[in-house]
This record gives sequence, C-alpha cells and structure tokens, in this order.
Amino acid sequence: MIMGFTVCAEAGDSNSPNAEAAPIAYSTEQVIAEGDSEAVIAEKAAKVLPRQNQTDWFRLEQAFFIHFGPNTFRHVEWGSGKEDPSEFNPTALDAEQWVKAVKDAGGKMIVPVCKHHDGFCMWPTRYEKHSVAASPWKNGKGDVIREVANAAKKHGIKMAVYLSPADLYQLRTNSKNPDGYYGNGSPKLKSVIPTDPASFKTDPSKGRKPIAGFKSYTYEADDYNRYFLNQLYELLTEYGPIYEVWFDGANPDPSVKEVYDYTAWYDLIRKLAPQAIIFGKGPDGRWVGNEGGVGRTTEWNVIPLPKAPGDFVWPDMTGKDLGSRQKLAHGSHLWWYPAEVNVPILYGWFWAPKKQCRTAADLVNIYYQSVGRNGISLINLSPDSRGLIPDDQV
Repeated sequence: MIMGFTVCAEAGDSNSPNAEAAPIAYSTEQVIAEGDSEAVIAEKAAKVLPRQNQTDWFRLEQAFFIHFGPNTFRHVEWGSGKEDPSEFNPTALDAEQWVKAVKDAGGKMIVPVCKHHDGFCMWPTRYEKHSVAASPWKNGKGDVIREVANAAKKHGIKMAVYLSPADLYQLRTNSKNPDGYYGNGSPKLKSVIPTDPASFKTDPSKGRKPIAGFKSYTYEADDYNRYFLNQLYELLTEYGPIYEVWFDGANPDPSVKEVYDYTAWYDLIRKLAPQAIIFGKGPDGRWVGNEGGVGRTTEWNVIPLPKAPGDFVWPDMTGKDLGSRQKLAHGSHLWWYPAEVNVPILYGWFWAPKKQCRTAADLVNIYYQSVGRNGISLINLSPDSRGLIPDDQV
C-alpha cells in the first residue's frame, strides 16, 4: 500500500496567483516556495514520486533480520569488542534452514547482521583479523555471509546486509586492540577503494585489484572511514546483488568521537549497488522509531525536510507526526521516505536460553500494525548456538 494525498481543486478567482501558476509536475523532490498556500503544498506532496528502488523495496512487504554472532554464545545483546573469536563455534550452522524459514513465512528478503557493534565480522574480511577467520568454526575457513547469500540465491530471496557503523573492537580505547581505527584521530588521506591491505595505513593510495565487473574509487578518508568503505566494498561486490544496506544508529560508547563520512558511504553504495535501499542513516528508508513492530496510525511516506535531501543529515525520526499538513508547512523540501518496522521474534535480538518467543497471534498483530500501517515489516530471527533457528521461532 502506498499512501498519498487526495487533493481537490479549489474554485477561486481566475486572477489569483494560484490560478495562474504553472502546473506542478511529478518529481522525486518538491521544493516548497515562500508563499505557497496549504493547498499548493498538499498538491506538491501528492506529486512526490518514490524512486524505483523504493517501490521495489516497498512491494516486498516482509523482510527478515538474522542476528547471530559472538553475542549468541555469550547470551548478551551488546558485545564489548573484547570477545575471543574462539567463542564463535556453531556446531550445525545451516543458512539454508534460515532462508527456508524466511521464505515459508512469506519473507522476500533476508538481512543478516554482518558486523554488530562488537566489531566481529561474520565474513573473512581482508581488513581485520577479528572475524570468523580467527574462529575454530570450519577451521577458520567459514563464511557465514557467503552461506546466507548462496542460500538466498538458491531460494529466490533477496539479499541485504546490516553493517554497524559503531565498532567497539576498533575503538581506540579498546585494550585488546590498541591500534584500533575508530576515533584514533588519523588524518584524511587519498584512499583507493578497494585498498591494498598491505598498505592500508602506510599508503592507502595503493589499491588492490577490483572484483571482476567492478571498478576502483578514490576518497579522502581517515583510517576508520577507509576501513568501513573497504568492508562495504567487499559486501556489495562479493555477496550480491544487495538490495538493502542497513545502518544502525546505536553507539555503545559515544565518549569516543568518530565522524562517519556518510557522503562517501552513500556514494560508494550508489556506484556498487544502485538498486539498494540505504536504510536508517540514509536517504531511502527510515526507522519507524520503535522496536515493537508498530507503525504510526498515520504513517506518511512523504516527509518534509528542512533542507535539500543531498544536504540533509538523516536522523532517527521518532516523532508522533511526521507528515501531516501542519508538518508539511514547516518544511522546505518534500521527499519520499517510507518506514521500515523492525521487531525481534524473541524478547531480544540475539538468542539466549529461556528467552520468550512471541506468539502467532502477536505476529499477526505485528503484520497489521506494520504492513497494514503503510510500512515494511522486518522481523528478526535468532539462530541458537548450534547455528539453527529453534522450532519455537519457526
């Protein structure tokens, strides 16, 4: 369902300014001019168009998160960045079971957590040893994201990635990783992405050979942003096609400052995966504002912005009213910005023994209060320490 406005033509004096105004054309962005009447603003809102990737995404209706990693074995929601990779050792991991569960539930896309706030990478990244490659699982030769991507392709499920901007392992104050990149005060240097891992810090202008079919790109980046760009490059070129990039706004340790170069991140995503929704801290899809699976009773798609989308820093929008006519009047630009409604099937994101699972009736209500309220549903499934989704979740 795509929600818009119904606008009635107003009768009036043929000499009025509105009567002589040029027709308002449909566009992906509308600019509110000084002196625009409420009726004109409403018509402009009704003529804001979604981009193609948004309509494709919105029609999915249901997607599913997968939260699985060291937290699963430690029975915690947030890690510390000091986890021992040897703790990660699932005995029966079956990504195909995960994907089948998603498909059987009516899901059209799977969003595995590739790196949570603890910084542990669920694929063998070239740019950090704190990953599955340092674990005993499959003797360090395993790749969770590869297994999910292969299973998703086999069963016709779209692939997405969650990559936490926050990274406690890379935190410069982490005693386990004293050379961490996050907040280390490093200067911005000319950086070729993908960067040659051997010269990552000494000469990041040296690139490595891109994956077949993709190109290299150059940015000015400090150590952490270069690290993050390289991880995006790996995920978008080696596990795709990718249809959503999910940026979490949480930051477990705001005392250490790192400026995320969202402009560079967005640019790289658009070049490598133009079909992908940039979610959360990006211009394509927004967090609904809660983790209960409940959309607003009036969940507008067209949102007023105080400045042009290209200049806007995308915050979490948690207000009760985002797009009423009263709100529209206070904006300068109008932009299609639909909501994704996330909720864990357990009472928590990661599996732990004895965590309660939501009932079938709960999930029906969540569907009505997410998809039924003009959002896309994102329900989280939590594999256990075996690497399997338990029966009570499926």
